[in-house]
Amino acid sequence: MQQVPFLRSILASHSRPWLAFAIGILGALAVVLASSSCSRRERGYSQDTPDDVVKSAIAMVKAGDTAKLSNLIYADSLEMRAVLRELGKLLQSMQKLSVASAQRFPEDFAKLQEQAAAAASDPKNKSLITQLMVGLDTGSGGTPKQPNADDIRSAFSAVLADPYGWLERNSARLSTVMTTDDTAAVLFDGEPAIPVVGLPLKKEDGKWYVFIPTKTPPLSRVMPRTRAMWSILGSVVRVTDNAVKDLTVDVEAGRVAGLTNLTDKFQEKVLFTVAIAFGAYARELDVHGRIDRRTSQLRTRQREWAEARKKAAPAGDPGVSSKLTRAVQAVAATEIEQLTRKNKPLGVDKMSDRELEDLMSTWLKSAGLPIAFDRDQLNGPELDARITAWEEARAAEAKKKAEADAAKRGTRRANP
Repeated sequence: MQQVPFLRSILASHSRPWLAFAIGILGALAVVLASSSCSRRERGYSQDTPDDVVKSAIAMVKAGDTAKLSNLIYADSLEMRAVLRELGKLLQSMQKLSVASAQRFPEDFAKLQEQAAAAASDPKNKSLITQLMVGLDTGSGGTPKQPNADDIRSAFSAVLADPYGWLERNSARLSTVMTTDDTAAVLFDGEPAIPVVGLPLKKEDGKWYVFIPTKTPPLSRVMPRTRAMWSILGSVVRVTDNAVKDLTVDVEAGRVAGLTNLTDKFQEKVLFTVAIAFGAYARELDVHGRIDRRTSQLRTRQREWAEARKKAAPAGDPGVSSKLTRAVQAVAATEIEQLTRKNKPLGVDKMSDRELEDLMSTWLKSAGLPIAFDRDQLNGPELDARITAWEEARAAEAKKKAEADAAKRGTRRANP
């Protein structure tokens, strides 16, 4: 069996780089999280050391606690934790389907496992990513083909065949190394488990977690930025989980003719819904990409404007207060997003200084901080005090809203 050709063909897709990187990270992460062995402690699964995190993962698999794998991943928000919990449920559902399929179709299943073992033992597959993605179908002319229904079928068959057997066979090839007192990294054959970005571990509140570098490029460009984006990812995981659960029932009831029929059914259940969800996610990423570009243009234009004001000011006048510049940037985030979502032009890079001042004045006034750029002094203790009071009021309002939202969702922690 070829090892997850869907992942490799996606990673080779030039038209979907955000999806390529996201799936590559998730694929490698799923492997590392379930890739060593240890005994279960009575008090639970240890996260006392980096090695314990790796060891606890396989203990969860052996104990049938696959859903708890997601607890080993650090979440920087409640929304991320919610999606990770859904992912944990999916991992457990896949394990149950694999067991049911092995019992119902033992001969076909044995062949898949043999092929999986042969692919994983290929000496050409040095890195963890390569191990995961053997079997790239490049099509004619060496051009990577776009992922399609056949890729999804192949991926499902690959994961179904032996979701954790590869992990146990290769657990000795995994290790960890301390990088600082509270950070570490997972290694595969002594090399970073995921090329370039690596797979870091982080100590938080006395426990070690797998730490996904969500704020670091290129992952920062594809990670969700809003609750809506996390919701889209959660829906994809839930749809897939429900499909896997339904298939498990069908297999156990004898309503599936074989592994080929099983993959047919999986494709029918998830392909359309997942395609729509990822399309929506791609649109959100596009929106935020345009927001980033406009925000960068604004900052550049602001610097040019502030420098011009300073040159025109009397000797000794500092020009524009840095607090005023930051205040504009704070309100600009919302204003730029609204304009972008409505597909309205902005063009700050082409504005005159007067036009830019009118725009900034309008934004600040609507946010409760009226400033007349053509009449008011744009620096000094009095202005800074006004801005400080305004910032404190905004922070208090934001905190009040966050507490209200948390109360609605119940009191929960991002990390267990």
